[in-house]
Amino acid sequence: MNGNKVETAADKSENLVEETVLDGSTSTSTYFESYEDFTVHRLMLEDIPRTESYKRAITLSNMFKNKLVMDVGAGTGILSLFCAQAGAKKVYAVEASKIALIALENVKENNFADVVEVIQSRVEDLPESIKVDIIVSEWMGFYLLHESMIDSVIHARDKHLKPGGTIFPEYATLNCALCSASPLFTTNWDNIFGHKMSSMKVLERQSLMAKPQVEMLEEEDILSVSRNILTIDMNSVTVQDVSAIRSKVFISTHKSGIYQGVVLWFDVTFPEPDEENEEASAEIVQLDTSPFSPQTHWKQTIILWPEDREVEEGDIVAFELFLGRSNPESRSYVIQLSELDAATEEHPVPCECGSAKCDVVRAFLENCDDNNEDQDMVSIN
Repeated sequence: MNGNKVETAADKSENLVEETVLDGSTSTSTYFESYEDFTVHRLMLEDIPRTESYKRAITLSNMFKNKLVMDVGAGTGILSLFCAQAGAKKVYAVEASKIALIALENVKENNFADVVEVIQSRVEDLPESIKVDIIVSEWMGFYLLHESMIDSVIHARDKHLKPGGTIFPEYATLNCALCSASPLFTTNWDNIFGHKMSSMKVLERQSLMAKPQVEMLEEEDILSVSRNILTIDMNSVTVQDVSAIRSKVFISTHKSGIYQGVVLWFDVTFPEPDEENEEASAEIVQLDTSPFSPQTHWKQTIILWPEDREVEEGDIVAFELFLGRSNPESRSYVIQLSELDAATEEHPVPCECGSAKCDVVRAFLENCDDNNEDQDMVSIN
């Protein structure tokens, strides 16, 4: 399989709920129009890990009392209601789509009209005179970056967040692993009412490879440990930082199986509660969309290879993953997955792929670090 490359364009679906399709038609206008679909908001509100994580992070932190807050991409207003419930002095619920009218009704129904101001506008069009202490946003898409809503949060941070302000969530990571993709291949084409249809098997693979597949994998589908591709600090990230990401990954399988592709997922971490505030919870809230956690509406994103490959425990696999904007103005990303030769490709130092050579190098470096720490302690004494 050396030299294989998979390239897909991932964009906003017109039918997010029923098909979770990533098509190639995203523009700014269609992006906002898609969020006028009732089923999209029902899906997000019924996502218990998602919504409960935000509720816990906001209401247990004790950081919102008497604060000015901006909810970027407020949708139905649920996060704004959490902020008001947590004691915010003022919440600007910013929503560009017509669902803002529903958010306004939700705010009134819950008696927070004196706290939450619903603004139907792009955050980019707000007057810079609006300044807040906290920004809250559920900006993450499939494989974290889908739809590029992070751009709007970055804009809000740069134009509206006071110095020393806080962003919920504060950190995000994009992770990957080797996988089987059994949920995508449920038809036995070797026995269709007693007949073989091998050509359909080929056509099925071609169809699935045309775009990233959004599906919930099981723990047994994961063939390796995970590797971090991207870490985002919302306090400092720029649009340029997330416009193009390229990562070479060297990884070993932790069990035998059928290696069919690479799976992507993300997690986000909310700000650490104020330790000096006795009323605040000590819990640091994290939302994890991995196959090892309860299912979310994001599920996981799978990029398939052209063919299956049997792997044994301890095999070393290498590939390069690239995610980049299809053009500077687009909300879509092109995803490229290229297989590398783990035996000839230069590994990073240190490398945790599990090969004997890399293990020796890593052990040597760790030993050097320990010796340096001992020398520092002697010098101090």
